[in-house]
Amino acid sequence: MPKSGVIMKKTMPLLLAAALLCSACTAADAGGDVSLRKHAPADLDARIVQADNAFGLKLHRTIAEQNPGSNVFVSPFSVSMALSMVYHGAGGATREQIGQTLQSQGLSVDEWNRGHQALRDLLEHSGKETQLSVANSIWARKGVAFHESFLQRNRDFYGAEVDTLDFAQDNAVRKINQWVGKRTNGKIDSIVQGPISSETVMYLLNAVYFKAQWQHPFPERDTKPGTFHVAAGQTKPVNLMALTGRLDYAQEPDYQAVRLPYADGKLAMVVVLPSEKAGLEKVQQKLWSDEAFWNKPFPSANGTLKLPRLKLELGYELNDALKAMGMPAAFDPAKADFSELSPKPVVISEVKHKTFVEMNEQGTEAAAVTSVGIQVTSAPAPVAKPFEMIVDRPFLIAIQSTETGSLLFLGSIVDPKE
Repeated sequence: MPKSGVIMKKTMPLLLAAALLCSACTAADAGGDVSLRKHAPADLDARIVQADNAFGLKLHRTIAEQNPGSNVFVSPFSVSMALSMVYHGAGGATREQIGQTLQSQGLSVDEWNRGHQALRDLLEHSGKETQLSVANSIWARKGVAFHESFLQRNRDFYGAEVDTLDFAQDNAVRKINQWVGKRTNGKIDSIVQGPISSETVMYLLNAVYFKAQWQHPFPERDTKPGTFHVAAGQTKPVNLMALTGRLDYAQEPDYQAVRLPYADGKLAMVVVLPSEKAGLEKVQQKLWSDEAFWNKPFPSANGTLKLPRLKLELGYELNDALKAMGMPAAFDPAKADFSELSPKPVVISEVKHKTFVEMNEQGTEAAAVTSVGIQVTSAPAPVAKPFEMIVDRPFLIAIQSTETGSLLFLGSIVDPKE
């Protein structure tokens, strides 16, 4: 029995699934026709992208520091969307902490919601050759009261599907996982494990899926066996893809970087290769605090890029990371305030994030974002002679929207073949 005066709070997990694949695929099955947009790029408040990117870099840093020597691949956009869904359901110090963690200072909750509504619309309609879907859903326990205003705001601004289930029934878990599988094109087939606790009253889910071909595919005939130098002096055999031509390329004493556009030209992957002397940790520390780098134009240069095929499936419990980033109250039964979500006292019990990434010669099936309308610093100096960038040691990748500047995925890869 609970002690007298202690209110037992119901729990609310946040579940996030993000699929990013670079795979041998035909053109995307259902592209996002730009003509279907309801918003113009000029409608997007630049502060939304700036906040999301600052949050994303801090999230990647926190997870990397909590998992040293491991692959890290996250979709900060997915995490931000899920937290945004509960943001306007929070009150008091809980709302303040979530807002600060999301870097939303200076923006009202209404501006935040409307900004993400516009951003989601722009990203999902990035071109006919690109398949980028951002899906949100809320699964509520049957018989538990929730404020209709909270549910309606999530329908209106985040396109959330809202469903009521009897969590005691076996098919509840199956139905939620089927939604995840469908929204990630089968790349992530489950995120909820049964039986569901009697204390759980709601699941909030976000799923991001991206699929596109490279604008300049890697010729398969040029892929050769190679060696990748993983941490601690060990090596692993990999298949190194090769692309020679004129590429967007930047070089600094501590790293080389290249930006590879996808077919429609509105999304791109940035690959950063630390120098052998500097190493991954030093370059990460530098770029975590250099938001301008990710949207900086790279000069065009002739050269050769060799990049390993990549296939990873990773999962994270983000409770500790988000507490460390500044929102402990949301997880504390004694302090959590979600009074705008439900008349019942509730607390976030877990934030679970799953990602999948596959990359090869033809393209990417992923979640992605880049930059437009964001102030950039001067471009790096042009490269005089043909470059060679051989990615045979730990490296950084990002998928971004070149149109909005959004960082959809961030990763530090220490072993491309787990």
